[in-house]
Amino acid sequence: MKKIGIITYHKFYNYGSMLQAFALQRYLEDNGSDAEIINYTIKDNKEKKSDILLSRLKRIFNPIKRKTMIFKLKNPTIIQSHKERFDDFYSKYIKLGNKEYSTEKELKENLPNYDIYMVGSDQMWNPYIKIRSSAFYLSFVPNDKMKVSYAPSIGGKIISDTYQKEMKQYLEKFKYLSCRDKIGSEILSKLLNRQVETVVDPTLLLSKNEWSKIAKPKENIEEKYIVCYFLGNKKENIKWAIDFGKKLGVKVYFIYSLANDILEGLDYLFDVGPQEFLWLIKNAQYVCTDSFHGTIFSINFNKQFFSFTKRKDGEGSDNNRIYQVLEEFNIKDRLIKNTYDSNITENDIDYDKVDKILEEKISDSKKYLEQIIR
Repeated sequence: MKKIGIITYHKFYNYGSMLQAFALQRYLEDNGSDAEIINYTIKDNKEKKSDILLSRLKRIFNPIKRKTMIFKLKNPTIIQSHKERFDDFYSKYIKLGNKEYSTEKELKENLPNYDIYMVGSDQMWNPYIKIRSSAFYLSFVPNDKMKVSYAPSIGGKIISDTYQKEMKQYLEKFKYLSCRDKIGSEILSKLLNRQVETVVDPTLLLSKNEWSKIAKPKENIEEKYIVCYFLGNKKENIKWAIDFGKKLGVKVYFIYSLANDILEGLDYLFDVGPQEFLWLIKNAQYVCTDSFHGTIFSINFNKQFFSFTKRKDGEGSDNNRIYQVLEEFNIKDRLIKNTYDSNITENDIDYDKVDKILEEKISDSKKYLEQIIR
């Protein structure tokens, strides 16, 4: 039995991050490996006291950040309940290495011992996000050890020369390389002059039946409902979902994500952990989301859904991730870029066709993992 250490985002209070970490670890263990998450908490870049003070002052004078602070101060019970449900899932389902690491230096000086070191999924190689570390390229692992990746994302279409140079330096040492996004695979294939596989998000390695086993019912939910999971607070998207609910004559619920996204007068669901999140999507009549993982879980559970854009398109826009998913499954008509468009489809998704594509992609992804762990 091979022992595998996975480095990935795993402790954020974010449904996609925590569930993808669990899914990869669970799949590897179910297929004969001893897999665990490397407990790296990413504190390499410690802020100076002056920077922390400046950051707090900016929050006070920034209307959005000030709104977040006020909401948290006024609703400590809601925030605590939200975190507790994540913490409960984390303690039950995430298998961690024995030692906690807070810097890359600590990883190098006390290297965790594995047969295989794996970079997991999520936006591990995205240059446009703040939380970055060369440890996500396994820089702390000696080159005589086996380095692999499973489904990390690099985010946008355009990567600077400086960042490409950094990527090449580390990724040339990987024995097996894959990305979650086709665009990412193409960029890395060209950069490294080798084949980089495109594989499915780890959450798709587990079937809807496997996810259903750990889903936990959310109390006091009406029988028929639309569930919305928006990571942005574009009012036009929210209004569209509300109007759609009125048209269907069903309740519209909004899963709480960020305090600065709260708008008055909406039915928010605050005490929702990863297990309740799964149940809400599984049992919804419709899902409305601008989230990559909201879209992925809707597909996995064979739900009728609509995906929305949450930011303007650009080289670092995460809209690209959703565009690609919808294109791959031939359901581009589920994308709503303009809520005023009168040509939005009312047809149901044909999941017989979608599942055929999905089965093939999952099969190829499992074959990729088999050659690593066999």
